[in-house]
This record gives sequence, structure tokens and C-alpha cells, in this order.
Amino acid sequence: GLAGLMMAVMMAALMSSLTSIFNSASTIFTIDVWKLFRRKFNHKNPTDSELLIVGRIFTLFLVGVSVIWIPVIQSLGNARLLDYFQSIQSFLAPPICAVYLLAIFWHRTTEPGAFWGLMIGLVIGAIRFVLQFSYVVPPCGSLEPDPRPEFIKMFVGNIHYLNFGIILWFITTCVTIGISLMTPPIAEEYLYRLTWSTRKSTGVRKKLADEYDDGDEDRQRCLEPTFDTPKTDETNGRTGDMEVMEIQFQQPEVPKWKQIVNAMCGVNKEDDKGQEEDPRTEEQKAIDAAEFLEEEPRWKKFVDINAIICLSICTGLWAFYA
Repeated sequence: GLAGLMMAVMMAALMSSLTSIFNSASTIFTIDVWKLFRRKFNHKNPTDSELLIVGRIFTLFLVGVSVIWIPVIQSLGNARLLDYFQSIQSFLAPPICAVYLLAIFWHRTTEPGAFWGLMIGLVIGAIRFVLQFSYVVPPCGSLEPDPRPEFIKMFVGNIHYLNFGIILWFITTCVTIGISLMTPPIAEEYLYRLTWSTRKSTGVRKKLADEYDDGDEDRQRCLEPTFDTPKTDETNGRTGDMEVMEIQFQQPEVPKWKQIVNAMCGVNKEDDKGQEEDPRTEEQKAIDAAEFLEEEPRWKKFVDINAIICLSICTGLWAFYA
């Protein structure tokens, strides 16, 4: 009956959250880690098929880590799973939130400031995570002794994980601001439509030089078709037997096992072919990107009012059941 319906809703929400987490994590690893690794050590850009397969393999790795993590959750004893989720978010999410907000609303944020802010916040959150889950705390009202050392009781027991999340957010914010002020700022022409104040700018944004970005020239060269050089007939100055030059693509036959693997990974034959170039100029692209953010006043007010109503209801429910 109703209990089964609620269970179905909870399972659907859990599956949705897991798929989004796995997809986001595999995308971050594939684009930000694997491509950097390939460019640095192999000096080549990976193909789309390779990136797709790497993303699938990393997703399987995350599933394995999730299964191995089950004993850690079981060690919580009678603790509620919601408390576990909220505590993990309080350890890992505040640094990301702080850097994200600073990058959008404060144009003085620099890459070293964001990097070290994230790293220091991650280290502090990981320390709190290890200290909190290294010992099994006896339930409230139990006569069993608390096995935790005194400094862990002071650092973990006296500071709730939600309060720790606020403290971690302020630490990450201060570190990011401090290091950003000590490093050279990013020029304004590199920030058009990347910050809140420049979101409607029509200026052409320059690209920051990437240390390991070799460009797409090598990749495009590999994708270009090869032409057989026609032989010249010395007697009449015309080409040999070919009146019309034919483009010959050398496509070796793909083994059966590789076809099965490609089908399972969703790899298509057309994945590695070049895409058509955008005929628009850079100035026109910038104008179109700025115009894309324009909203109708009526729908803008409608969305804003409903957002305020939803936030008010959520805040009221949170405060009521706190």
C-alpha cells in the first residue's frame, strides 16, 4: 500500500542521486584528469571513443568503491542514514560551495587561490571525517565507556557536523581570498560571461593558455583523409589511368570482439569524425551568448516568486523538524 509507494519513491530518488553522482564524477575524471594525463605523458589528444570507454571504466570503479564502503556504514550502528549523508556533505561540500560562489561573484578570484582553498578545505574535511568515523560511539544513555580520546571528543563531540560545515566554509573562503590577493589577477578580457557582473557582456572572451593543451591540430591531422598521389603520364602530361581523383579511406576491418565492446560502451563509428565548423564570427558568438540570457519580465517575476515560496516552505519545514 502506502508503505510500498514510499519505498518506490525512496528507491527512485536514490537511483537518481547515484546516477547523477556517477555521471558527474566520471565526467570530471575523464575531462579534467585523463585528458591532462594523456597530453602530458603521451603528447596526444584522446579520441571521443577513448574518453567514452574511460568514463565507463571509472564508473565501474566507483561502483566497486561503493560496495567496499558498506562496512563503514554498518559500523554506524543505530545511527540514521540521513545523518550520515548530511555529515559527509558537511565535510566535503562547503569548500566547493565557497570556491564556486567566490568565482562567480568576485572577479578577483585566481586559479591558485581556488586550488589551494579547495585543497585545504578537503584536508580539513577529511581529518574531521577520519576522526568521526574511526571510533564507534556508544548510543546515548548507554553505560558503555566512550573509547574516543579527549581531543577527539572536544573536536568532534562538541562541534556538530552542521556547525562544522559553516566553519569549514569560512576557512575555505578566507584561504581562497588571501591567496587570490597574493597572486596576479586574471585580466578582464578572459572573464567575459564567466562571472555574475559580466554575464551579459558582448565582448569577445580570450582563452587562457593551457600548459598541456597542444590544440586540435594533431587530432585534426589524424582525422583528415589520405589521398593517393596520382601518377603522371610522361607522354601526355596528364594523370595516369585516373581521370577523376578518388578519395580512398583506409579503414581496417574491426574485429568482432571489438565491435561487441564498442556496442556495450556506446561507441559509434561516427564519433571520431570532425564536426562542421560554426560559420559565425567570434563577435557574433559573444552577442548570441549574451542575448541568450535575456528573459521575459513576466516569466522572470513568476519564477522568482515561486522560488521564494519554495525556499520559505523548505526553511519552515527544516526549522519545524530541527
